Amino acid sequence: MKNVSFLLTTGLFMIICAAVIWQWSAFQQNNDIPAKREGDISLIVTVKVEQDGIQVKQTFDNLDINQQYQAVIPSQAIEVKCTDAEGNTCHEENKPKGDKMHFEFTLTSGPGLSMLLNDWMIILKDATIKKTRIQLADQYFKRGTWSAGLPLKGYKQTESLHYYVFEGENSSPSLYWQEKPLIKLTGQKGIDYYTAKKDQVIYKFDSLETFSDNHLAVVIIDGKRTVRGNGLLLAGNELTDKEFEQDLAVAFLSSKFGTEEWILEALASMVTKQEPENEKSRAMVEELEKKFDFTRNSCLYQLLFQTRSP
Repeated sequence: MKNVSFLLTTGLFMIICAAVIWQWSAFQQNNDIPAKREGDISLIVTVKVEQDGIQVKQTFDNLDINQQYQAVIPSQAIEVKCTDAEGNTCHEENKPKGDKMHFEFTLTSGPGLSMLLNDWMIILKDATIKKTRIQLADQYFKRGTWSAGLPLKGYKQTESLHYYVFEGENSSPSLYWQEKPLIKLTGQKGIDYYTAKKDQVIYKFDSLETFSDNHLAVVIIDGKRTVRGNGLLLAGNELTDKEFEQDLAVAFLSSKFGTEEWILEALASMVTKQEPENEKSRAMVEELEKKFDFTRNSCLYQLLFQTRSP
């Protein structure tokens, strides 16, 4: 049975590897095409935080005018409106006119000391977003701090509101707010920390240099738990160094692959050189170490853990 399990695990991972290699090849080929393509789609999101809810406007720009896009509406969105570039109401049976689509909707928000929003944005199926920009104006939770699964590009505070600008390549970043103010600190390349302590210890893990082209926002919270969003990780201040390193690696890999948890743990363990806790993850790592070269200079390692060629 163990041999069968190992074979199945190896087969599954080889399928994943093949998919990654195919995607990588497609990525390299597309990079050689200078013409306008779907990958150039940009998304601008305007968020207004008010007492009766969170008002969201999304604009998809540079869409293919010959393609019909299917919108995936988040479950917590209400009063959804869609218009095309000419201001006409979107209908499922018609292609939108022009290269833009506008959505407006409301997210209901309840009271509390913190709020994490995952899968809160409208997604267009078969649309690859090149750049996402979030402009957030908070007129209600003025005492707290917002963070997102995108790099923070600007922040301004007045008596009546807090204004944030986040921008990056994540097409569906998480949003997080907490009442206790946070300070943004820059860690090693690819990681921003949000913490309540000015003297927060910022670790540097050599294993995470692999993900330097990605971005992760890490909010330090009390306790030992971790909560993962898209491009964002809530990490307890009681985690050990090794636990913290492993959780960071899993968070990076999750935003890249979005596969099952035990596979993420196995891949992260290969990066951090730690023993997986999950039995299936351990079996996968042991079998792969027997059959494949997973040194940092190996071709397969580069394809799996790097998003761009060096």
